[in-house]
Amino acid sequence: MSNAYTVLGVPVAADRGEIRAAYINLARRLHPDRNAGSALAVQRLRDVNQAYALLKDPERRSTYDQLLQQMQERARQQRKRAATIMAASFALTTAIAGTLLFFTRLSPVADAMNASEYSEPARPTEVASFAFDSTSSAIVAEMAAGSEKPQMDLPAREALQEPSTRTDAAG
Repeated sequence: MSNAYTVLGVPVAADRGEIRAAYINLARRLHPDRNAGSALAVQRLRDVNQAYALLKDPERRSTYDQLLQQMQERARQQRKRAATIMAASFALTTAIAGTLLFFTRLSPVADAMNASEYSEPARPTEVASFAFDSTSSAIVAEMAAGSEKPQMDLPAREALQEPSTRTDAAG
């Protein structure tokens, strides 16, 4: 049986008169003479009778109210505990994901992954833009003019080379 107050449709603070009036009203509506052949009405009338039997006796009602209050407090504590666990889980997951992203950006493995055979090689103009100085403008102009091998100084030449063919130790 569900909550006795809900079955009768009365508030928890209802007095004996309200409970009796709700019971009489429901008993008349759900009586088998008015609902011939309705199994649902018969079951509902049984529930109403049980709820009224429980709530009409002040001693039983007091015990029921205490049990109902304990059940509600337990449910509240379970919801609070579940919310705490969910919040901690979210914080931990977020921290782990953030840490992984941070270390992924800093790790040499990420550099190796970025330079894998499946990635698109950097275009010379993008690489040259990092080492752009006063001599680089002449090199870019020579490249735009169609010169096969423009004359350039060593730092600009290294900037245009593939990362795996650089002569310095950092590449």
